[in-house]
Amino acid sequence: MRLSAAVLLCLSLTAAGAQSRVQVSGTTVTPARPYVGDLVECSVTFDPGTARIPEGVLDLPPRAGTAEETELRSAEVRRKAGSWVYTARFVAWVPGPARVPVPASANFLLPEIRVEIASALDDFGRSPPAYKDPLELPGTRLLVWGASGGLLAGAILAWSVAFGLLPWIRRLRRAWKDGRAGRDFGRSLDYLESAAAEFRPEELWALLSKSLREYLAARSRLPYQAFTAREARAASPEALPPEAAEEAADLLAEGEAVRFARSDRGAGIPRALERSREILRSVEEAARDLLR
Repeated sequence: MRLSAAVLLCLSLTAAGAQSRVQVSGTTVTPARPYVGDLVECSVTFDPGTARIPEGVLDLPPRAGTAEETELRSAEVRRKAGSWVYTARFVAWVPGPARVPVPASANFLLPEIRVEIASALDDFGRSPPAYKDPLELPGTRLLVWGASGGLLAGAILAWSVAFGLLPWIRRLRRAWKDGRAGRDFGRSLDYLESAAAEFRPEELWALLSKSLREYLAARSRLPYQAFTAREARAASPEALPPEAAEEAADLLAEGEAVRFARSDRGAGIPRALERSREILRSVEEAARDLLR
């Protein structure tokens, strides 16, 4: 038993003597103030002297079964800008000064280099850090309230357009379409007035009655083309002024009398065209009043 212990002691002394102590010229620690449980990276710049230093990633010793105050995660030696740098990454589980670990595979010994490990409990206490309002730039609240107001105004405008302006636009489009019927009727009256000498009275009355029926049908949405003068008088369309509808029925009756009864009413053509223009003017003014 005593012989075995002596042999082990001799072997350990021999291994320690084989490792050279190097001269340290600089040390950096990241993070600058590590806490318990943080991964600490310590880089040590050193001069190995005449010792032979292995370069690269170092082998780590097997982990012990019991908990350790410092747990070495990785270690490497590199030559940078003519200097040797030893980098150790480790985790300290106990607050206070922690010695930078060096594995046996490094083949050198460092002087006593310790990193101060801080305690979060000492710095912050057991309660979490007090909440502080985030940095608020000048004008931020005004910008937020302005954007909210703009969105609200946009929503109100969209609501107004959807339920107020669009129906009005539909009525305007319909009025323009109906107004085209009035313009067509007016051009027809101009043509009949200029070409009256080229037609017989019954032909002029037929053309006038046809144009008048088409105009009344477009304005009233009633099939005036299929109405007789008596049916047109009984129609009483709501879209036409009563006096205009009555005057139109009278004109249609006169036209039927000329065409079918062969009554000579050629002298009445200028007056019929004038009465048709009065009907046109009365109906168009009533339609414009609906848009106001």
